[in-house]
Amino acid sequence: MLDGVARIDSARLMIRGSFLSDAERQALTAMARDGLAEHRIARRANAIVLLDKGWSCARVAGALLLDDDTVREWFQAYETGGLDALSRFGHEGSSCRLTLEQQAALQNWITGRLPRSTRTIGAWLEKNHGFNYSRPGLIALFASPGIRLPQASQDATRPQ
Repeated sequence: MLDGVARIDSARLMIRGSFLSDAERQALTAMARDGLAEHRIARRANAIVLLDKGWSCARVAGALLLDDDTVREWFQAYETGGLDALSRFGHEGSSCRLTLEQQAALQNWITGRLPRSTRTIGAWLEKNHGFNYSRPGLIALFASPGIRLPQASQDATRPQ
């Protein structure tokens, strides 16, 4: 493990290279080269290997088209949690906040009203149930088993 000073990379101090063991370097290199590994994980592994070669966070960030603070965060994650920490993204999602009754009410409202935007649906949810969903949250809600958006019929989409 590194001492507390070695974590900093900027005009102050740099992360010292050669901090990986041979086994760690091989595992990270294999992950970075693995065409089947999720791209985000492979990029993180690649960044750690480049830091180990003595590259600065700014240089790694420039090569990978990232912000240097992102590279520092990945390094800190690797230092504290190893390879597993590079595979976590901190946004695994959550369960639906609506009760089954609220989901049924929403489904009935959508079916009867046929709203044209997620914004309209979000406003209805906030007014009727006090939930303020973001647009991505609403999209995730529509992917849940209890909520279905009606498909537009061919006749409804034709100009009249």
